[in-house]
Amino acid sequence: RRLMAWRTRSSLLAGSLVSEDREDVGCKVGEPVQIVSHLEEFIIMSSVNAVTFTGIDVSAKTLDVTVLLSATGKPRRRRFANNSEAHGALIQWLKPLAPVQVVCEATGVYHLDLAYALHRAGIALMVVNPRRAKRFIEAQRRNTQTDGIDADELAQFAKRMDFVPWKAPSD
Repeated sequence: RRLMAWRTRSSLLAGSLVSEDREDVGCKVGEPVQIVSHLEEFIIMSSVNAVTFTGIDVSAKTLDVTVLLSATGKPRRRRFANNSEAHGALIQWLKPLAPVQVVCEATGVYHLDLAYALHRAGIALMVVNPRRAKRFIEAQRRNTQTDGIDADELAQFAKRMDFVPWKAPSD
């Protein structure tokens, strides 16, 4: 994760957010940063509070999870059962990676127990319409569809799209 900034008076202000290939990397202007190196008149910085983006493909029996590690951008994948005991294991796996933003599709009733568990654990969750996720995947020109690839694409969705936190329905 990189972010470009420039020197003003005695302080550093975050400026345009770009990576080496000029793609937005999801850091926010004004976020705490740490100097990594100097290039010409720009100062390249890495984000201190980088977000870990996570995609979860939910089915009746399993949760396929992809985590994009903020330090390397490389995915880590795991599969969990879709039950309360495995939800706890998933939360314990995600907690050390905080701050985490999770995206999953609305899958009838299958995602609800997971959504409540993540909400109670204080993990940010966005539940997206399956059609919106499908259109995002189509825009990435992916033809293969497996649960693992869907989880990868949902993690990319979390990284690239505006995050709208899920709100638990009131009792």
